[in-house]
Amino acid sequence: MDPKFPAWMYGAFLWSALAIFLLIAIAWGLCILGSYLERDVVEKFECASRDEIQEVVPFYDRVIGTGQRPSVNQLKSMFSANKSIFRFYKRKSVRGSRKIVEIRGFCTVIPMKRDAGVLLEKGELNGLKMDSTHIAGAKERCEVCYIGSIGAERNSAKAAVLTYVLGVIDEYEQRGCGRVYTRPTTEDGLRIVRKYGFVSVEGGGVPRIGELCYKELGDGQVRRRPVRVRRQSVGPLVDAAVAA
Repeated sequence: MDPKFPAWMYGAFLWSALAIFLLIAIAWGLCILGSYLERDVVEKFECASRDEIQEVVPFYDRVIGTGQRPSVNQLKSMFSANKSIFRFYKRKSVRGSRKIVEIRGFCTVIPMKRDAGVLLEKGELNGLKMDSTHIAGAKERCEVCYIGSIGAERNSAKAAVLTYVLGVIDEYEQRGCGRVYTRPTTEDGLRIVRKYGFVSVEGGGVPRIGELCYKELGDGQVRRRPVRVRRQSVGPLVDAAVAA
C-alpha cells in the first residue's frame, strides 16, 4: 500500500471497481435475457397466402388429423378461386433480433355459388370434393356459404377463431348470402350449431354429428349471440370442409 494514499482511498477504489463490475454483469445479463424475452406481441387474423397453404398442412394434420383434409393441390385450387377462404390466426412477436410468427389457429369459410348449395343438399358434394368451380369469386355474388375446418390448439385461440368465424359469416350476410352450411363432426361442433339455430338438411330436425345442416341468415342470431367455449375443449370446433 502506497503511504502517499490513505487507506480509505483504497477501500473506495475497490468498492467503485466492484460496483462497475456488477453494473457490467447486470447489463450483460439483461442483454442475454432480452434475447429470450418477447416484445411487440401482436395477435391477428390474416388471409393466407398461396405459400402459407403448404405451411399450415402440418398444423392442420396435428389439430384435426391426417387423411381428413383435401390435398394441397385441391386447397390451392380453391385458393385460386377466392383468396379470402383460408384465414390464419397468427401470433407475431420479436425475440432479440428475431421476428417470430406462430400459427395459433385457422378457419375456412367458403363463399359458394347457388348450384354448389344444391349439390350439397343432394349429397353430391362435400368438403373433400370441392374445387374452384363451386366457389364464388371475390367479385361474385355469394349465394350460400360453407363453414369449413376450424382449428386451434389453445382455448383462448379457439374462442378467438370462433368469434372471428361468426364475423366472417356476418360479412357474407351483408353481401347477400342467405344460407350457411356446415357439417359438425365433433361434440363441440354439434353444440355450437345447435346453439346458433342450425337444422339438419334431412327433415329440418336437430343436427347430429356427421350430418349436413344449415342456418338461414337474416335474423341476426349468428351475429348477436354471445360466444362461449368450453375451457376443457382443445380439438376442432366444427369440421365441415374435411367431412367425407
